[in-house]
Amino acid sequence: MALVAAALVATTWATSRTVGGALASASEGHALAVMQGVRADLVDLGGELSPQDLAQIASDHAAAGLRYIGLFDSRGAVVAQVGEPRGTPAASFERRREIRHVGNRVRIDTRLDFRRHMRAPWLASIALEVEPVEADDLRTAARRTFAIVGVAALTL
Repeated sequence: MALVAAALVATTWATSRTVGGALASASEGHALAVMQGVRADLVDLGGELSPQDLAQIASDHAAAGLRYIGLFDSRGAVVAQVGEPRGTPAASFERRREIRHVGNRVRIDTRLDFRRHMRAPWLASIALEVEPVEADDLRTAARRTFAIVGVAALTL
């Protein structure tokens, strides 16, 4: 019986590691999808952005988990932002995009490659922080399942 319980615990642990990696990938994919929506909204606005425009974009994507938008100039100074960031801006933009997990959020820092469409040449980068709502729900369900399996293994 102890061998069966040990096998059950080992299987549960290995599965939880795999599920954790899959949920991290799902979270990043979700954040990238939100980023694409925000970028499309910024291009649709065209000219100069007002604080109200940025607030409206944040509101439009809030249900998808968007919690922060920051626009930065070429020196890294904040031009405009909505929400409270949990992460810090990327140290450099040698890479086109940087994705990091900051607490329960996914932060994306990326260069603005579409400035010519916006007529805002002073903008150099954007940062978003997204709480991946669906991935968090899946993580909670997975933890509950692993807890049930753990209790079952202990009762064997």
